[in-house]
Amino acid sequence: MSALGDYIHLYAKNYDRYGTANQTDNKDVSKIGYDYINSKVFINQRLMFVKPISDETINILQQRLQANTSTAFNKEKSEWAANQQKLIDYIYELLFTQVKNVSLGAERLYKTTGGEGVAWTKDKIPVTLSTTKQWASQYSYDQLMSLREKKKAQREQIEKLITEINNSQQPQSDKKLQKLIQLYEQYADMSLAPSENVLAEIEKAMGENVYKGTIQQVAGKFGEQLVATCADTAEKMGKKELFDFFSKAIKGDVRTEIYIDAQDINLGKANFLRTDDSGNKYYLGTTQNKTDVEIQINNEDIFATVKDYAAIPGQYRNPDLQDVNLFQTIAFLNSYLDNFGNHWINMHALKNSKGWSNQKEADAIVNKEVAYEALIGGSPFKSVEPANLFVYIERAKGYVFVERTSDLMLQHFERFNMKNVGEIMLQNRKAQAKYGSAERISSILSQLHKINIAVSLNITPDI
Repeated sequence: MSALGDYIHLYAKNYDRYGTANQTDNKDVSKIGYDYINSKVFINQRLMFVKPISDETINILQQRLQANTSTAFNKEKSEWAANQQKLIDYIYELLFTQVKNVSLGAERLYKTTGGEGVAWTKDKIPVTLSTTKQWASQYSYDQLMSLREKKKAQREQIEKLITEINNSQQPQSDKKLQKLIQLYEQYADMSLAPSENVLAEIEKAMGENVYKGTIQQVAGKFGEQLVATCADTAEKMGKKELFDFFSKAIKGDVRTEIYIDAQDINLGKANFLRTDDSGNKYYLGTTQNKTDVEIQINNEDIFATVKDYAAIPGQYRNPDLQDVNLFQTIAFLNSYLDNFGNHWINMHALKNSKGWSNQKEADAIVNKEVAYEALIGGSPFKSVEPANLFVYIERAKGYVFVERTSDLMLQHFERFNMKNVGEIMLQNRKAQAKYGSAERISSILSQLHKINIAVSLNITPDI
């Protein structure tokens, strides 16, 4: 396999004659006839490790998500509705009582999950929604804020008592410890199992069981929490158990550092990437993993990527997926499909180019890979479980869209909104003699590194 950057020609005639080989290499080279894999075959290969999901499981998830909305109940929904309402009430309690700052976003979260009362057709015609609220708490806003003050007071009592016990010169008082356990059980709405280290456990839990930031920031996780409550195991959980479950099931904050072997890129004179301590790898940054929620439904593994919005009345927002860095995509394809990246760059950087017969197929491969990274895999240079389900929740209108990620790639690719990579042209200027072609090629790779392709999905419903 050739490293990315070996070799990019200045003129189309040289690429036509030498392929990706440097004409000064004094070796036999083939002409441009690169044997590309078909883009459909390519994407099927990329989807091989995406776990399948049955229609039955998708239907169960969708019905559970909508059990609390104005959608007409069928048998499955009505059986789930009462439990789902309890779980939704738990979510509100956790958000209002365990987030550090509710000064921003608390009222908006409450109102938008209560529904805006009107939706709009594609023809801009308003349609009145049912008065039934979607994903709304049974508590009033004032009740939730009052509950927050009550929990705050309980927390202060617990922390004060912990300090007293820790600072005591005498052995721990059984009376004080029992009072602490009682206070914590009231605060966390759960019973503590007997333990020799109950004080340490309570201290640890008090430090961990608080959301960071404002409720406006945490409200962005509402959709992930809602999907997580649809797990088979969530049905009988109390508030404290649900909080702990969220910390395991919700993966949306997990980020991974990305590296690529230095031998796979010929940067030449470029310095837009830094190496790790060993000098053997280039650091490409840190990215968020695509799987937001990991649960089981119907004994099947769900790795869901979740988007949750609340559009203002009269508007609708299609979900943004990711800004994909084209440099990473081309570098990956150069190794995945031997030397593909160098061929693609030649086609998009050559002067006096009239195009090649297989360029459209090469662009189709890149477009599919960009979409795959944005929806399913994230950066191709990390090993993570690919997302197998896409879930979109529009809180203000009570709308849910659930689809297999593989079906979006294979059957509904027209839904992806993004720049066609076939339109990209890279500047290719003759280098100064003292630096030679290395400077010219480095400049091209640097340009590629600056290109980010915004990807979104078009899922605008009729209502």
